[in-house]
Amino acid sequence: MEPAPSLRWKMSSPKIEELIEFASLKLWEPSYPAALVRRFLCELISGPDMILDLHDKQGRTAAAVLLDLVTNTAKDACLEILGIRPDKDPFATLKEIVSWAMKRAPANRQGIQLALSDEIKISAEQLKTLGLQSYYDAYEMQRTKAAISIEPQPRLRRALERDAEHIYSVFKSAFAQSPDASIPEFPLWKRGFMTTPKFHYFVWEEDSKIVGFASLVEEPDANEIEVRSIGVLPAFGGQGIGRHLLEHCIDQAEKLNYNTCRLTVAARNSKALGLYLKAGFVQTEKYRCFRRNFKSV
Repeated sequence: MEPAPSLRWKMSSPKIEELIEFASLKLWEPSYPAALVRRFLCELISGPDMILDLHDKQGRTAAAVLLDLVTNTAKDACLEILGIRPDKDPFATLKEIVSWAMKRAPANRQGIQLALSDEIKISAEQLKTLGLQSYYDAYEMQRTKAAISIEPQPRLRRALERDAEHIYSVFKSAFAQSPDASIPEFPLWKRGFMTTPKFHYFVWEEDSKIVGFASLVEEPDANEIEVRSIGVLPAFGGQGIGRHLLEHCIDQAEKLNYNTCRLTVAARNSKALGLYLKAGFVQTEKYRCFRRNFKSV
């Protein structure tokens, strides 16, 4: 499904730029880099009515976006809060945002999902009154700059443009059962594939077939780099491919001279969590993901 034509015009509109600037104030957690917020607002929604922009007499009070052009195991739309002004009651504002999202979510969705940092002081009891049920927990992890010694892997190489469809196929297969993965449809995903020098893809081949990949995203403003995703076809799991891809990403981060490298992992993914801990990553923040099923309304 292609984004609504009107959104292409809005990609450089004053309102989009204002919302990106509002998100950069980090008035809510999790917060996102500007490039990702731009994707939220311009690519991963079907139209401008998926953007909520709240104001009072003093100006903007809150902003949110409902991603309806992503797929996940629960078949939900993903509610991303860009910020809530500090002088506003977070629970009252969240209540208004959730109510709006429930009305806006497309009929082909089963519900909505929302991630909250442990730093957000809204109790589980309050969230239950909004119909939000605990879904999964995730950790943000970080590795500070430290040399890593790795051996060259002849089956690992930098991705090429012609690899897009194969990487996407691995992406879909590797994360098919992961509740924390929301994947854009292929035309949208491909639009962002290798379109910026700050986004790096690497692939692992077996018999000239791509069976694993990793993506690495630079965030120069924060002087850090993120391992966005590592995926391996289930049939090739347990062979150390994920570890080699992770080590390569860390090595690239060192060569690009970033002070920190970060990633996010679902708490229930004990295998990946163990891999990251062994590689020197430490937990810096915990997020709770909640969902509201339309059937519970």
